[in-house]
Amino acid sequence: MSNIASELIQAISSITISQDLQILATNIFDKFKFNEFIKKTINQQPEKAKLFAEMQVASQIELLDKYHEIVASLEEGEIRFRGGSTLETFTKEFFDNSWFKIKFDVIYDGDNYNEMSQGKKAFVVLKMTLDCSESKCPIIIDQPEDDLDNRAIYSELVTFLKQKKKERQIILVTHNANVVVNADSELIIVANQHGIHSPNMNNHKFQYKFGSIESLEHDPNCSSTLNQKTIKSHICEILEGGDRAFKLREQKYNLAS
Repeated sequence: MSNIASELIQAISSITISQDLQILATNIFDKFKFNEFIKKTINQQPEKAKLFAEMQVASQIELLDKYHEIVASLEEGEIRFRGGSTLETFTKEFFDNSWFKIKFDVIYDGDNYNEMSQGKKAFVVLKMTLDCSESKCPIIIDQPEDDLDNRAIYSELVTFLKQKKKERQIILVTHNANVVVNADSELIIVANQHGIHSPNMNNHKFQYKFGSIESLEHDPNCSSTLNQKTIKSHICEILEGGDRAFKLREQKYNLAS
């Protein structure tokens, strides 16, 4: 491995996006690319030629040793070039190409990104997007809780959102009460599609009600489904785990039910 490549890998591997999120870089031998090169230039009938095509190396120094080994086998007649290839063209292509490539791994909380569930991967991408951005513009996130288990939603997603909303406005679309309630949302917007059992004002196809979690505004006698109940009641009725989310919140802040 060249000094430049080593320095680059070391620099990338020292990147820590946040306390629990890191990017690691490793230099790996491009075996497929090298295999194609050997098959193209060296006749594959001798067994030794096949071994050269399948070889695996760990460093630039070892690769240079393999080059000298191939040349020695050519000079001794153990292997031979294919038509159109010469020692000059072989050597030029051998040293003109980079047979190593840098592989990047994202590590979150000790876990490799490639081994995570789909939900965890989506959360890590969200975390990287917000952690790496200096923008203060509002951001809209659609159902960040998808494919995350309840523990991850409460201990990771909710904690992260509470931290990041101090830096920029976050607008969420979610079906999970824990995200709405325990992330201490400042404003809740409830949407309702007009139907026989859920009528809207003036039969509008969609109607919206907004307010804080603590808002008590409602009119039980109103014909509109949204206006009949408080924001809290809608959360408990519509969102998954609404009642439990409020109980946890009340325990946390010592609030009365």
